[in-house]
Amino acid sequence: MGEVAALPGGAGVRSDGEAGCHVCGDVGVPGIVRALDSTAAMATVEMEGETCAVAVDLLDDLKVGDVVLVHAGVAIARIDPGDVQASCSR
Repeated sequence: MGEVAALPGGAGVRSDGEAGCHVCGDVGVPGIVRALDSTAAMATVEMEGETCAVAVDLLDDLKVGDVVLVHAGVAIARIDPGDVQASCSR
């Protein structure tokens, strides 16, 4: 597993180009918020061509179209789409 470099919001990109969590070092997956249910603090997030329900209670002011880093079914950071592109091209 590679070393983790910091991204805004606490997310990271490992030296092998994969997004990851600073705390546990596991891989996080970037996804696009497609729908929000603010009463349940959940969102429908598209990741790698599939959609799933993700807990979003750690993030404030989330909007449809935001890109988030998802780890273990929880959105742990809002990330800049440019950071995702940069990490995938390494």
